[in-house]
Amino acid sequence: MPIDTYEQTVLDKRRQISIHTPASYERSAKRYPVLYMHDGQNVFDDERAFYGRSWRAAEAAERADVIIVAVDCNTEGTGRLDEYSVWELQADVKQKLALDPSRSAGGRGTAYNRYLMEELKPEMDRKWRTDPDRTGMAGSSAGGNCTLSAVCMYPHLIQYAAALSPACWLFQEKLEHQINEAAFTPQHCIYIDTGTDEHVGSVGSKAYMESVFSTAKVLQQTKADTRFHVQENGTHEEASWGERFSDAITFLFRGDA
Repeated sequence: MPIDTYEQTVLDKRRQISIHTPASYERSAKRYPVLYMHDGQNVFDDERAFYGRSWRAAEAAERADVIIVAVDCNTEGTGRLDEYSVWELQADVKQKLALDPSRSAGGRGTAYNRYLMEELKPEMDRKWRTDPDRTGMAGSSAGGNCTLSAVCMYPHLIQYAAALSPACWLFQEKLEHQINEAAFTPQHCIYIDTGTDEHVGSVGSKAYMESVFSTAKVLQQTKADTRFHVQENGTHEEASWGERFSDAITFLFRGDA
């Protein structure tokens, strides 16, 4: 199926939004679950992906029979980190990422998630044959953090969430507190994973894994149906996330296909 694209203003910046509908969409009158995805450049098309390899998510979406709405990230300066982070980064975290400690970073995640759920979702529900009560979100690294925060903020709107290699270490205590306070039910399905060879900035693979392990444990103690997966030799890049995405989306939408 061709992927529909258009531009829309997201937090004062024009960017591309891409919508994939499964092949069955044209043959059916049914309504479909929707998965909202961050880093839209990396979701479908290898040519647009940052490092030449996308998640190739359309293949997995076909098997799961879901609509995917992918929103391009903000590529200006720290724009991506700003929008995918609910909280501002502290000085020690910026140092680990080799960012200028005197400049602010992060803190626009609440506004970004509000855009997704309060502006974009109603628009998609009007334009496409969606099931508004079967909505999910997926992202990786800082986008994984954003996804976890979104399902905590909008548990009444988001039922499914996939956080691949979430950068929990950016806001470990705040993120885990947010999860603890969330109104999850057994109907919430949450997938979280990490690879054994993840490293970002000065954060090595052991520290990265321990961070995700900690957050996964907190999720497993909630009422949500949580799956935690560790990929042997998994790395912090699109090719690795694409390999894991099929299992993630199958877990989330296993009762919908």
